[in-house]
Amino acid sequence: MLLNLICGECIKESMKNNDLFTVEIMVPVSQISESGIYDVICDKGHKTKVAVLNNKFELLFDLGFNGLIDGYYREAVSSFTASLERFYEFFIRAALHNEIKIDVIEDVWKSVKSQSEHQLGAYIFLYLKTVGKKPLLLNNNAVSFRNDVIHKGFIPDKEQALEYGENVRKIVNDAIYEMKTCFGDTLYQAYDHYLPHDEGEEDSYGCNITTILDVRNGPKFQDGDIRNNSLSEMTPSIIAKRNPQRMRFFKEKLA
Repeated sequence: MLLNLICGECIKESMKNNDLFTVEIMVPVSQISESGIYDVICDKGHKTKVAVLNNKFELLFDLGFNGLIDGYYREAVSSFTASLERFYEFFIRAALHNEIKIDVIEDVWKSVKSQSEHQLGAYIFLYLKTVGKKPLLLNNNAVSFRNDVIHKGFIPDKEQALEYGENVRKIVNDAIYEMKTCFGDTLYQAYDHYLPHDEGEEDSYGCNITTILDVRNGPKFQDGDIRNNSLSEMTPSIIAKRNPQRMRFFKEKLA
């Protein structure tokens, strides 16, 4: 999976020359990393740092879908599962963001960091408290399927991996919708707080990656957005994103 990043120096040069709206800028790419901070060298030789401003669960889901497209179905299920679990963590942190001090949350999280069942329990009851109803969860068949893949070495086929991915996607999108209704600005404050930060670097920039799971813009997207489609229908667009990309800024909205 390659991430389309930016070169802030190229953008600054184009702004200085007043050609930001006429010159296409080549988009640098990188493999996904744990830190969220990337050392970028563009085709002009500029060396900068770029922070990817996405929550980890958003990137993990895309990582899983790219693996699925490439035929790595077991790895896809693993990444979809990791995405769901990291979403549970994000929900818990967001639900507590303005009620409990961050350092206290961090200290308590250490107690359940390696205990996925405890994290799930915390998610269910915090969801009940904040939203007022039981959250959508994986059904028993999906849980058994996940356990067979993750713990027993079961190798799923494409359709099984796709179905599981769609289940995870529905669970997360349903919860994001409720969070936007119940959390208000706290949702975005928590989201921003847990983004990667590269402070104190003059040559550092931030960019947001377009992901299938999207707290900021989802779960309902504008007409024509491919993310309104099924995962199968999105496959050609995801493959096309792997090709070299260029970006251009526009002064006015295109018709």
